[in-house]
Amino acid sequence: MPRDEAAEQERLAAQQAEREERATAKRLELRKVRDAITAKFAASLNDGEDDLEETVDAALRFIHEGKLEELETAARHLMERYPDIPDGWEFLGHVHETRGENQEAVACYRRVLEIVNRTPDDFDPEYTQRFVDQIAKLDLINRVDSRHFGPG
Repeated sequence: MPRDEAAEQERLAAQQAEREERATAKRLELRKVRDAITAKFAASLNDGEDDLEETVDAALRFIHEGKLEELETAARHLMERYPDIPDGWEFLGHVHETRGENQEAVACYRRVLEIVNRTPDDFDPEYTQRFVDQIAKLDLINRVDSRHFGPG
């Protein structure tokens, strides 16, 4: 019997190693895809200094087309190039919310409000209220989920 157990453990270990190898290969493939998306997005932008409008237009198109990876790339580009404009955080929040990552979405929407509150006269009150309402909604969902399913 110990011999059978040893053989079974060896078989299970081999299966686990195979699963880990496949997972590593999958992560590498996803990284390649993400890098390709980033390169394609960067190449699609005009060489002009002000690509804000072009990037926002692309992000809106990605939302419409349901291209979350591309939208995330555009959002991060906006956050890096235009840290004082809330659009990047807004788009990243949309990505997280669409993926069901509500806590991350709330964090992004809170960053939108932080940026807006620095210069509130530059933004419509309806714009600000939209994020206040969305944060409240997602916070409620998070509380309900944590009561039913335990802490995430």
